[in-house]
Order: sequence, then C-alpha cells, then structure tokens
Amino acid sequence: MEQTSLNWERIEEILRESFRKEEAQLLRYYYGISMEEPLSEKELAKAVGKRGKKLAEALDKAKGRLFRLLKEEEIEEILLFESKTPQDEMKGETESAETL
Repeated sequence: MEQTSLNWERIEEILRESFRKEEAQLLRYYYGISMEEPLSEKELAKAVGKRGKKLAEALDKAKGRLFRLLKEEEIEEILLFESKTPQDEMKGETESAETL
C-alpha cells in the first residue's frame, strides 16, 4: 500500500520564489504551512492587517496563483510517495488496538 503526502519543503520553496513576502505569509497562515494548524478568519485578518473584502480578494488572488503554479509542477516534485509494507500496516493496527 502506498501513502501520499505533500512535499511541504517544495511548496515552501515555491512560496519563497514566486510570491511577494506578504502574499506568501498570507498563504502560510491560511493553509497552516509551517504551523500546526491554519489560523481562523479573525486571526488571519489580524495577522495580515486586512479585513472583509480586501482580505478575501488578496486570498483569492494568492490561492489562484498558487494552484496555477502547483499545476505546472511535476507531480513527483509536490507529492511524496511512501510505501507501506504489510508489516507496517500490522504495526499500525497493533498500536491502535493498544490505545483502546
């Protein structure tokens, strides 16, 4: 079985290379990149100093640009594929049973 996750290092690189500092930080806050979880709408507005329509417009513009850039990337660059062996799967089942 194969497990897939995003290559956050590559996404962070795209943010540094292709976005102004302000836009990159807005996306980091919104998606929770390099953080434990994304900020709430209120926290996001406070962090970037924009509210309402201005915040929504800036966010839509930055998200659209990020998605276009990600579409242009090679899939192998933005996704990490990890193989899980049957032994790893059994270990996971044992660990979850132990927590119950």
